[in-house]
Formats: sequence, structure tokens, C-alpha cells
Amino acid sequence: MAYAYSCMLRGLNSIYHQAENVRKPEEIADFLIFVKSWTVWVSHHHIMEEEMMFPGFGKVIGTPGFLGDNVEQHHAFQRQLNILQDYSIQTKPSDYDASIIRKAIEEMSPSFRDHLGDEIDSLLRMIDYDLEALMKVYKSCVAQATKQDRQVVPHSMVLGL
Repeated sequence: MAYAYSCMLRGLNSIYHQAENVRKPEEIADFLIFVKSWTVWVSHHHIMEEEMMFPGFGKVIGTPGFLGDNVEQHHAFQRQLNILQDYSIQTKPSDYDASIIRKAIEEMSPSFRDHLGDEIDSLLRMIDYDLEALMKVYKSCVAQATKQDRQVVPHSMVLGL
């Protein structure tokens, strides 16, 4: 997961810093595709965790809902993530406003950053359980995640491939 989280943070950082640097309509259009790809990827990642990975891990360790706090953290920044995604899809280059993107990121960043750190701690608490079975759950999720549309989310952005 560390690879995926690093990609998430680097992607978010590049969106934040480049938002004000795109000027030409074709640059803005490309940038909005990048923002859309990033938001779709992060949303899909969290859906995959909530629907497949975390329940699978819970079964392996015998504690359903073990990662429930991490799921709740997803909701803390989902509104801003949706704002970014909607903006990237609905905005025409001529209507582009970098401040909207930057504001959404500024609002979501603290809870997003905290979530990624907390989730690593939660995953590390599973170290004493059946690691082979946990890895089987993880690999099953990776296989499912790679079915995403490559036009929207490149495979290098999926779960940490």
C-alpha cells in the first residue's frame, strides 16, 4: 500500500501545484483529464477497500469491521474528492478556475493525509495473523482493480502495482 499511497500523495501534490500553471485551453483540458483520472482512481481504491479488501481481511483475522475506523475516514474527505471529480468532468477549459481545485485540496488534505497514515498503522496491526491468507485477499483485490478502464486510470495507479 505504501506505493499506492505515495502515488496518491504525489498526484495530489502535482494537481495542487500545477493547477495555477496551466493556461492554454489544450493544457487545461489535459490537466482536467489528469484530475479526473486521479479522483476516479482514489475513489475506486476506497470502494475496493470497503467492499472487498477490508471485509476479506476481517474474515481472515476473525474480526469483521476491524478496519471500520479507516472506512469512516474515507467519508471525511469524500465530499471534496467529489467536488474535484465533478469539476474535472463538468468544466470547460474556458471556465477553468484553479482556485476551485486548490480550495478543495486544501480542505481535504489534512483528513486525507491523516487517513493514509492511520490506515498503514491499522494494516500493521494485522502482522500477527495469517499473512498468506491476507496476501491472497490483497492479490484478489489487485486482480479486480486492474479491470478498471485504462483510459481513465493507468494500471500503474491501481492499488500499488
